[in-house]
Amino acid sequence: SKSNSETQAKQKYAEQRIIKIEETYLLFEKWEVNFSNIYLHHLRCYSGKLNYNQVLELTNKCDLMAPGEAQKLKMLIWVHFPELEENYKEVDLARSKIAKFLCDPEKSKLRAKDFVIAQEAFEATCYKFKKEIGSLAHRN
Repeated sequence: SKSNSETQAKQKYAEQRIIKIEETYLLFEKWEVNFSNIYLHHLRCYSGKLNYNQVLELTNKCDLMAPGEAQKLKMLIWVHFPELEENYKEVDLARSKIAKFLCDPEKSKLRAKDFVIAQEAFEATCYKFKKEIGSLAHRN
């Protein structure tokens, strides 16, 4: 019957949507961990635990993202979940506030204390974004 096939179509759409939400969440989590690994090495340099050459060596080895995964994350957001765009812009802004610290502290003259503030803001913004992704699963 027509109503049965409509119900099945709605159910299939809902299942596919959940899969996309989970994929978005996992890719974002992977991206966040990848970026965190990079900036935490730099923070160790700012606090005098590593020199800048050691940081470069360590950060060259810690790319957890497979080629195309960052682009896939953005595609999932822009194509499937445009309601996340504003929140993603907040994440990107928080990331950019850390990015200025990803250089040699001898040259940047930036302070470790300010780095920690930017790091904590980034983590809070990412947490909020992940909650937002999760909340999509509870909407129709």
